[in-house]
Amino acid sequence: MGSAFVYVTPEYPLADIPIQRPVDLAGFCELRVAPSRVFDFDEIREAHRVLDAQSASGKMGVVVRPDHAACRTATQALAP
Repeated sequence: MGSAFVYVTPEYPLADIPIQRPVDLAGFCELRVAPSRVFDFDEIREAHRVLDAQSASGKMGVVVRPDHAACRTATQALAP
């Protein structure tokens, strides 16, 4: 694949995308990541500006704190 983006298709189902392994490794501090920049959720507009300007010099992350209103809203939406 020539891209960092992976889309779920009938030929490439979600079950074939190795998502959990990197998450597990990061959780056990066995996978060292060094994003070029990390934004708080309140800085999401700036994060999009950087992406749209293609001025990111590596991977970026967005932190959503458990007490943030957006996190509480998403959690409530997912509740049964």
